[in-house]
Amino acid sequence: MRKSRGIIVGTSNELTRALLEIRGVGIVDVKQMFGIRAIRLQKRIEIEIQLVDWDGQKPLNRTGMDENISTILDVDISKVEVPIYPGKYIAVIIESIALNHLLKISGYNAAKELARRQLEKILSKRSPEE
Repeated sequence: MRKSRGIIVGTSNELTRALLEIRGVGIVDVKQMFGIRAIRLQKRIEIEIQLVDWDGQKPLNRTGMDENISTILDVDISKVEVPIYPGKYIAVIIESIALNHLLKISGYNAAKELARRQLEKILSKRSPEE
């Protein structure tokens, strides 16, 4: 639901609250298994992570310099596409995306830092006559 201008908040319905389907396992109760601290009644949504089938022909975003945007309920949020294939550690990748997003919000962008370092290296290698 859209709480206010520019903010989307996700909630669960009462019927499925704290329940999670794990394919091949069934329904598990996260609150009963891990305690009240393991669940949230609501959470601000700041990024969309879309899992897509791996396609070796499709170009990938290798640096993260280009930010993709998704619009949900008239609110723009960051969007990341993650190509997946069997054996990939999706949970670790998603956690890395979330933490990197928090870093960007706080003012640090690893891709821009790499670009800055590359430019600094190129400029340091130029001859004094140029």
